[in-house]
Amino acid sequence: MLRSSISRFGPGLADELDGLPAGGRYRVHLGSSWLTSYVEEFRASERTRVIEVREPSSGRLTGALPLQLQSVRGTRAWSLRRLVPLASGPSDFFDTLALPGRIGDVAEAIARCLWETRLSWDELVLDLIPHSSPYWEPLARALEGRGLVPIIATDRGFFKVDTTGSFDDYHQKKMIVTYSKVRNRMRRDGVEPRLEVVRSGINDTLDGLLHLYHKRRAHKDQRNCFVNSSPMEAFVRKVVGEYEDRGWVVLSLLRNGEDVWAYALDWLRDGVWFGYMMAFDERFKRYSPGKLLLWEMIKRAFESEDIREFNFMRGESGYKSEFAYEREPYVSITVHNPWSLRLRATQLATRLCEIRDRYCRQARGT
Repeated sequence: MLRSSISRFGPGLADELDGLPAGGRYRVHLGSSWLTSYVEEFRASERTRVIEVREPSSGRLTGALPLQLQSVRGTRAWSLRRLVPLASGPSDFFDTLALPGRIGDVAEAIARCLWETRLSWDELVLDLIPHSSPYWEPLARALEGRGLVPIIATDRGFFKVDTTGSFDDYHQKKMIVTYSKVRNRMRRDGVEPRLEVVRSGINDTLDGLLHLYHKRRAHKDQRNCFVNSSPMEAFVRKVVGEYEDRGWVVLSLLRNGEDVWAYALDWLRDGVWFGYMMAFDERFKRYSPGKLLLWEMIKRAFESEDIREFNFMRGESGYKSEFAYEREPYVSITVHNPWSLRLRATQLATRLCEIRDRYCRQARGT
C-alpha cells in the first residue's frame, strides 16, 4: 500500500513534482517553476498543503496533489477551511500528478489521506481539471469510497484548435470573411503590419503589453490584477524568466512601422501553444488588431512541426469560439466534508436565516 501524507511545499518537493507526469497534455501550470514562483510572490508557503504519495520501501514520490488552504466566511463567528489547487487564481489548468500505471493506487492514497485528516478541513474544491485527464474519475470514485461524496460539474470549458492538419483547410472554415474584410481595409489604408516574435529578453518588452493591458481594463472598467505593483506582475515576470530558459514562452507583437498594434504573451509546452495574455492598442481597433495577431499566431502554430494544438485556456469569450473547432469541458470536484462540525453549523445557520427571512417576508405581507 502506498504511503500518503500532507506536507508544506518546498524546493525539494518542487523538484520531485517535475518527475511526475500530469494526467493529460496540459501540465503547463503544474511544474516547479510555476508553483515555486507563486508560493514566493504570493507568500503562500504557510498555506500550502501538498498531499504526497510515496512508495513505503524506497520513499520514492509516486503521486501528489498540490493544494493550498483558504479561509472563507462561514458565519460572522467563524470561517471555513477550504482546500483548493495550489496557485489557484493565476493557473488555468490543474490535475493530479502520478507515475504511469499508478493512477488508481495514487487516487486511493489521496482519498485515504483526506479521510484521515478530515478534522483539519471543511471543504475540498478541485477546479480546472481537463475532462480528457484520466485521473479525475478514479479520484472521484476513491473519494466516494471514503464517504467524501464528490459533486461533479462540467459546465465550464476551454476552446482549442488541432494544428496538425492543413492551415489552408482551417483558413477556409474559420474567420475567412472577417479576415478578408480586415485585409481589404488595411490595403486601402496602405498599412501592412507584420508579426514579430520575441523568444529572449521578453521581460524587457513586457512593459508594452502591460501598458496596453492597463488601458484596456480601465476603459472597460474591469478588474486589473496587475495594478499597483501587485504580486501578480512579479509572479508573471518570474515565470517568464524561468520559462524563457526552457524555451516555454513566446511574446508575439503585431507591428506596423514603429507602432505596436497588439501583444500576446503565451506558453509553449508539450506540443501545445497556450494563449495566456493579450492586449491591443485601441487606436487601431478598426483593424481588429487582437484578432489579426491571434490569426497570425495560429498560422504559425500550424506551420510549426513541434506544435499540435493551439489552446485558448480559461474563459469562453465569443471571439475564441470564432477561431476554435473544439471545446473541452473543465471538471470541478467539490466535497463537503460530512465530518466537519464547522460546516454542519454553517449549513444549519444558513437554513435558520432562510427560515427567518421567509417568516419576515410573510409577516410584512400581512
